[in-house]
Amino acid sequence: MWYVIQVMSGEEHEKEQLFKKLILNRDGRTYDKIFVPMYVRKKRYQGRWHEEQKVLFPGYIFVDTSDIELFCQYLAKVPGFKKVLRDADEIAPITEEEKAYLLSMMDEHYIVQISVGYLIGDKICITEGALKNYQGSIYRIDRHRRTAQLMVNLFGRQTKVEVGLEVIQKYSEYASVVSGVFAGSRCRILENHKKEKTVKASVDVLGTPATVVFRYEELKFLSKSEV
Repeated sequence: MWYVIQVMSGEEHEKEQLFKKLILNRDGRTYDKIFVPMYVRKKRYQGRWHEEQKVLFPGYIFVDTSDIELFCQYLAKVPGFKKVLRDADEIAPITEEEKAYLLSMMDEHYIVQISVGYLIGDKICITEGALKNYQGSIYRIDRHRRTAQLMVNLFGRQTKVEVGLEVIQKYSEYASVVSGVFAGSRCRILENHKKEKTVKASVDVLGTPATVVFRYEELKFLSKSEV
């Protein structure tokens, strides 16, 4: 089970290595893994974009153990940690749902890789990466910092999480219909259904707006300059 240890923010890796050194050397069966979840984002310096890793949950270290009481006995003798997170008065692991969510986001090294997508108006469409199945959780996108912020249920509360997001293009909310019955028309996108690769859009039919579902290949998404 996964438990969460609170440490000083900025000291996650230092304390991770200290825990591994002092606790593992005493009893190799105390835990399976100690790790710091990370995410990758892009940052521009020296005239180029570089990938860098950042701590996903500042101030927290995760431990996978089946004997948290034994682990805490050793942990109490290690300097530099604050506490193991609790549910009320009891030390408690994160839930299996929370664990499954994190595993679906992270790779085998507990790193959330950069997601890629594009914007249609103010609606994000993720085409690849960890956010592909969670774009509905995104509440803020920072194109300048190339990150997305989302709210997740973790640690028994709503928790803000920042991950890397590369927005490769921004389109307006309008598109040209390039094939089918409405070819040559312009439509306004109302809903984007990435999984089905369709959009629900409003198109003018004899002076009256009608709602139509289009397949991606039937449309040419327009940039702001093309509107």
